[in-house]
Amino acid sequence: MGSGSSLTSTREAFFRGATAKRGAFAIGLGVLLCFTSAAHAGRTIYVNGATGSDTWTGLCRTHLSGTCGPKKTIKAGISASVSGDTVLVADGTYSGTGNQEINFGGRLITVRSENGPAACVLDGGGAAVRIFVFNAAETADTVLDGFTITHTELC
Repeated sequence: MGSGSSLTSTREAFFRGATAKRGAFAIGLGVLLCFTSAAHAGRTIYVNGATGSDTWTGLCRTHLSGTCGPKKTIKAGISASVSGDTVLVADGTYSGTGNQEINFGGRLITVRSENGPAACVLDGGGAAVRIFVFNAAETADTVLDGFTITHTELC
């Protein structure tokens, strides 16, 4: 693969400072891609694996009526976002379809857990899958913050 060296460099940039704990990686506050963010303040897209639905807009923290409620999967939350938005992920363990092979698609967004890595786990289920894919136009304004990533490949 001709781009192997650039993917390695990208991977190192995105996970710099992540710490391994019993086979898991914790990405905590301040361990980000972003040192200072110049992205404008946008909308908040909510994700809640326990109470959400990917058919809802993601623009409401809880389901209020109609289609205003949180997304169920992180992939759907990111898909609903545009550069400058924040995808806020509720506490819980996220795994399976919609929570693997999540591509940021070059969006300059922040994907953050509500209460840090101890409360928000992304579990690959032991499969040889990636949780996140950074392979487009992501920059230092693309932020991944506050997750424990376990049972998966990070590359």
